[in-house]
Amino acid sequence: MKNLFALFFILITSVGFAQTQMEMNEEAYRDFHQSDSVLNRTYSDIIKLYKSDPEFINALKKSQRLWIKFRDAELEMKFPNYKEAGYYGSIHPMCRAYYLKELTDKRIETLMEWRIGGEEGDGCGGSVKLREDFLMDSLLAVAKIHPDQLYKPFDSLDFDKVMAFNFFIDSKTFLPLSTYEVGSIVSNGSLIYSTHFPGVELTKNQINTLNNLFSDTLTFGGEKRACFEPHHAFVFYKGNKIVNAINICLDCNQMNSDFKIPAMEYYIADYGMTDGQLGISFQNGFTESGRTRLINLIRELKLPYVSRKDLKGEKH
Repeated sequence: MKNLFALFFILITSVGFAQTQMEMNEEAYRDFHQSDSVLNRTYSDIIKLYKSDPEFINALKKSQRLWIKFRDAELEMKFPNYKEAGYYGSIHPMCRAYYLKELTDKRIETLMEWRIGGEEGDGCGGSVKLREDFLMDSLLAVAKIHPDQLYKPFDSLDFDKVMAFNFFIDSKTFLPLSTYEVGSIVSNGSLIYSTHFPGVELTKNQINTLNNLFSDTLTFGGEKRACFEPHHAFVFYKGNKIVNAINICLDCNQMNSDFKIPAMEYYIADYGMTDGQLGISFQNGFTESGRTRLINLIRELKLPYVSRKDLKGEKH
């Protein structure tokens, strides 16, 4: 009987671990696919910005083809026996995704030199445009591009439901400081307790409206405040699991998202170092028209503005 119980315990533990590892594998591949999406968009941006330099474009395409072969060869060198089932254990898919992401992130870092532009006076810049020229080309491209031609940010996400919530968070809130610093309705994979429930599930048409709104460059480019104290959020679910979230602060006239929204990055305000890393500063506040369209959707969802007094003594 004791042996039977021990066997039962081992089986239950193994199943639980397998499920946990499967979730870890899926999460690792989601992270890789996000990096892969960033790489594809970076590559496409460079093609557009350097279209007047056909020799460079041909060289870039050749380089990208060779890099894909290099990436695959590096992956095979890392895991040469990957075709043999179970050779590297159940953790192998996660490790494989991690390495793919690492290689992809390095390629993005390489291509960002052309995406961002070089400094004046760099005699070794070669085909890299100057940042001043790049900025002007970018702004001209924005003026000419049609919203329907932009990448729609939800298309690469894996979700089956979007919920809209209102909640309360500010610098004087009773929430933990770490939650405030994140400025998000989500903490440790769950909704924070100052969320108004039950929220509102978006219809398919409303999801399309939101996707179109956030793929339109005309939604962004307005002034924003330095604070970020969001009161509205759109939360993406896969089953009962939260997979993504967008937090919106109408007072601050801006939003943040835990996945890339390219339209937010078309109005370039500045270049340089951000938090010690090479990057671009974007003027990603809402325009008047973008703000109006967003508010109209929030009103349609019947989500009022939430203040501290609304939540006095209320916890979820």
